[in-house]
Amino acid sequence: MNPKTRNLIQYLIFTIIILIIGRFIYCSTIDNDTNNIIASVSLFIAIISLFLTTLSFNQHLDAKLPQIVIDTDTKSRYGLILLSIKNYGDKTAYNILINWDKPIKNFKGENVISQSEDYKIMNIPVLQKGQEIKVTIDEIGGFYKKYNDEEMRFSGKIKYSLSNQKKRRILNSSFYLDLSIYRKTLYHGSESLKAYYELQKIPKQLEEIKNILKNK
Repeated sequence: MNPKTRNLIQYLIFTIIILIIGRFIYCSTIDNDTNNIIASVSLFIAIISLFLTTLSFNQHLDAKLPQIVIDTDTKSRYGLILLSIKNYGDKTAYNILINWDKPIKNFKGENVISQSEDYKIMNIPVLQKGQEIKVTIDEIGGFYKKYNDEEMRFSGKIKYSLSNQKKRRILNSSFYLDLSIYRKTLYHGSESLKAYYELQKIPKQLEEIKNILKNK
């Protein structure tokens, strides 16, 4: 059962029970029936305790559900901004559909989530616990130079199921991604990423030097 539907049913049941107990306490007070008042108050306290226990149990169950988080990553690749989609929950998510309000486009105007220019749905077969996929959005400087803040705000819906069976429970969530907040922030926490990037150029430069010396 969908957590929202489950919570709605539980709230409705507890509300009805509390109203019945409240009515019973009211009638007992009018009749001045001390025994019924004490019994009703005790039952009311027990119901409140059960309600709090149910809330705690629901939170425990929900924490184990897949938690699909859409974010950006500027630390894995020097000079690039990446789209990160990761499952932070304890369970595997299947048949994930991410429906964007608008596609993310790079500096060239290419849709980074699909080969089609206006396609706005990403389909991911499965994301296990802790599993993450990354998609290159663009080179940081060019991307932020071309688009304004409003063009960098995205939202949408995420649909996924808890099993790969035909009769599966489908869950929904919403997401909001604002890339504009990184425009004036440090993209890298240290200079090490740039250093590694520059070190990768050494073999190529040595090869060029070798060719120059060979041709002399």
